[in-house]
Amino acid sequence: MGGPHSGHLCLVRGAVVGSSAALFIAVAGMLVIFSDIDLFHNHSAAELAEFKVIYEDVWNTMLAPEDSGAMPREKRGAECSKCAHS
Repeated sequence: MGGPHSGHLCLVRGAVVGSSAALFIAVAGMLVIFSDIDLFHNHSAAELAEFKVIYEDVWNTMLAPEDSGAMPREKRGAECSKCAHS
């Protein structure tokens, strides 16, 4: 049958196969994680671009003069000077 080292050889082969399987699982898991991170990054960038459009629209609306016919705001003290002249 086998020589005196056949038991050790079987143990080494088992260790190599087990290590190879663990390494394959670790690399596959790492690739899945990288894929998820890339997907998250792309999704976040798209949402930020959409937010930027909304933000710029709101900002321009806030800065635009109103056409509602409202009277412009007077400076402080202007009302008191009118009262003094009445």
